[in-house]
Amino acid sequence: MGKNLKGEELGVGYGQRKDNNKYYFRFNNRFGARETLLADSYREIQTLARKALKEDAQKKNATKNMTVKKLFEYWNDIYRVDIVKSTTRRKYRGVYNQLIKGRWANNSIKSIDTVFLKTEYSEISKIAAKGSLETWVYLVKGMFSMAYEEEFIGRNPSVSLKAPERLSKEKIPLTEDEISIFLTNAVPSIYFNVFIVALNTGLRVGEISGLKITDVDFENKTIYIHRQLHYLHDKNEIREDRYLVDSPKTKTSNRYIPINDAALKALKNQLALNKLILNKARVAKTVGNKYEELMFLNSNGTPVYERLCNDAIKKIIRNINLKRSPQNEFRKFTMHVLRVTFASKCYESGIDMKLIQKWLGHSKITTTMGIYVKLRAKDDLEKINIISTGTDLVQGG
Repeated sequence: MGKNLKGEELGVGYGQRKDNNKYYFRFNNRFGARETLLADSYREIQTLARKALKEDAQKKNATKNMTVKKLFEYWNDIYRVDIVKSTTRRKYRGVYNQLIKGRWANNSIKSIDTVFLKTEYSEISKIAAKGSLETWVYLVKGMFSMAYEEEFIGRNPSVSLKAPERLSKEKIPLTEDEISIFLTNAVPSIYFNVFIVALNTGLRVGEISGLKITDVDFENKTIYIHRQLHYLHDKNEIREDRYLVDSPKTKTSNRYIPINDAALKALKNQLALNKLILNKARVAKTVGNKYEELMFLNSNGTPVYERLCNDAIKKIIRNINLKRSPQNEFRKFTMHVLRVTFASKCYESGIDMKLIQKWLGHSKITTTMGIYVKLRAKDDLEKINIISTGTDLVQGG
């Protein structure tokens, strides 16, 4: 991944020169020769790169031999740079590395037909998770649709591909009893402060992961949300490079939110915990103070992220269920349910919906109303019985 002089990722082949600040793009043309393009701005070099690669690919001997690898790099690192976030493009690269790179990346794009793609899908469905399969379908359809539009190929072989059906599970908020039981058993966990902050702020887990100490105004009890951090599960990446910091999910996700006393106390406790973590000899030797500016660290002195938090929740629930019968097991949930619980508690406390939307960072209020505010069946029953009419006159049970 090339970077500009500020250290920001630009994409494969891109970079910025130190001697004259010009942006460059390097690629191997159809004859194997290395070419370098120069421009004064990043947008200009992107335009030049698209034009050069398209011209190179449209030559007869280039389109015939253009590989899936080259097509993916063009689609992911050039064609979609201005369309999707870098986190999304890194996600596509991870799935490409996992499910395409070692299988058919060196095949000519003209040799790929519908039967081949459906056969591949059938094979990888035996080894890949549904989420990865979904991304694979989107990636393949995106690559070959672009190749068809750009006239690299005469027919799109991916038209009939369909992503696996994903059953949408309703995210039911935790009850007060469930919150109490879970938090009581979560006290020994190094992620206890994460859970408290999530339940009291409704932050997305990526926003919690990317939170810096300087984003918290302890005196005025506010948090400034303007970044998120994700961990990319790609074995082809160096471990340090798997932590990807990006802007929040939407423009409205950049926001100031208030913090209550419980969240404030948890944040202060986390600062004390961080000092203990960073002073460990093992951490000091392997990681040092590389991530000391982050609010939440795990026991290794590295950033917390979604899978670690969800694994911690699973462990806590397992321990709770050791003392319960199979018929009375504590229900399973993920970090996202803590965000849902916050939203539901806000709503049930009578907080204005527009304010909840602002705190959650939703761009549309329909998202706040339709997804996160789930009144429990018991509450629905109580409310409908308030307006029960003619009960004393109706016969039977």
